[in-house]
Amino acid sequence: MDEISKWDAAAIQYTDVEALRSVLVGRTITETRVAGDEYSKVISFVLDDGSVLKAHATEGGCSCSNGCFTVANPDQVSGTILGVEVTESSQRWDGAETGVTPGSISDGTGVLRLFVYDDLGKHTLVQSEGSDNGYYGWGYFLSVQQPEVTA
Repeated sequence: MDEISKWDAAAIQYTDVEALRSVLVGRTITETRVAGDEYSKVISFVLDDGSVLKAHATEGGCSCSNGCFTVANPDQVSGTILGVEVTESSQRWDGAETGVTPGSISDGTGVLRLFVYDDLGKHTLVQSEGSDNGYYGWGYFLSVQQPEVTA
């Protein structure tokens, strides 16, 4: 899977908890790789079955920051993943965050978090920050690369 955008059918939206559960629950992360930077950054989580979950930052496509969302991997996950949770918050002008239903806003500034639960507790697997004016697209996205099968 070379180039993918958030609009491709194979893309997993950050709000699709069921798809994320089907990829992550019961798996362990064996390696984390980072390619690119800022809005072209892709974080690849290599799973114990050989598949790779990729978190893609997004660039809105204009000279402003609208539709641009970063991705970061703030926490190390070392055990078997037992659960998945997505949260989203809107940031006010003073920097305070207010929790909102994931995927419910499309303009303003937000912080999106993908949490996983393992044997040792709750960890932030992906944190994304960005903004949009309602036109260029909200949030980051994920994709899955399956291992190549050899004959």
